[in-house]
Amino acid sequence: MRKFFILLSLVGFTFASEGESIFKAKGCNACHKPDQDTPMAPSLKTIQGKYGGDVDAMIAFLKGQKEPIVWPDKAAIMKAQLARLKDLSDDQLRALAEYILGK
Repeated sequence: MRKFFILLSLVGFTFASEGESIFKAKGCNACHKPDQDTPMAPSLKTIQGKYGGDVDAMIAFLKGQKEPIVWPDKAAIMKAQLARLKDLSDDQLRALAEYILGK
């Protein structure tokens, strides 16, 4: 099995984390870039700076239980997008929040 993973790493294949997979599957990456703010959304780096690693606060925001602390003027846009996360389990939301916050 170890040889298999070494071979995969040699050909440049990497495994995405569950949080990263959710981030991409839900389309978050369409607006949120790793380190570049766009007119529509802050970068992950900007979000990480505002949340300071507070995963629980990020989860509360993703659940719609907290107001945004990053770019609150764009809250209406995000509200519609957050509705796409309603089907995620608590574990999936935690994985997503941890990915967004770089954990």
